[in-house]
Amino acid sequence: DRDEVESPARPVAAPDPTALADAARAAHRLASSLDRLLHAAHAAELPPPPVAPPAGRETRRARVPRPPGLETDTVPALDAMLRTRGVMLVVDGYNVSMRGWRDARPADQRESVLGAVERLHLRLRCDVIVVFDGSDVESLPPRRRAGVRVVFSAADEDADPIVIREVEALAVSRPALVASSDRWVHDHAEAVGATVVSADTLLALLRQ
Repeated sequence: DRDEVESPARPVAAPDPTALADAARAAHRLASSLDRLLHAAHAAELPPPPVAPPAGRETRRARVPRPPGLETDTVPALDAMLRTRGVMLVVDGYNVSMRGWRDARPADQRESVLGAVERLHLRLRCDVIVVFDGSDVESLPPRRRAGVRVVFSAADEDADPIVIREVEALAVSRPALVASSDRWVHDHAEAVGATVVSADTLLALLRQ
């Protein structure tokens, strides 16, 4: 038998500098495109910026007078502001209920919030609008509550924009006070002339 003779190793061709440069440029263009797409996708997820009045014009809505010497987002200040004649309190319902009754079912959370704000109305005589997300609500019979109006968003709509619409629907001569700890609601409510307090401050007042 013949001994097998190994073939000599073929020399490795040197890389073509032009091809390498072309590949590097293509990789750079691809990375830049992916980076732009990533930034565009991230921007699309962000909420729109707060609505601002045109330059040179101030929001015309009547403001809730802040009690002298008190910070706005405190229980004593909120108590005093809600005694202002004609003030409307707009409550971000689940934002409040999830802090006050987190372990309860949504229906029980709603009842707890509504019962508490109804007692608040009877105590301070302020009118209240409570806005809830309607995605988990199939059909509820209308219920009368003293001084309290309940609003549900559509099943496919978030409740946050409804809070702002309720403020905008009020006569501009009527002071509006919004209770929410949601940053989007906070910024947009202030942009349309409302005074904003946190959900925790409202809860503390409701529990007095």
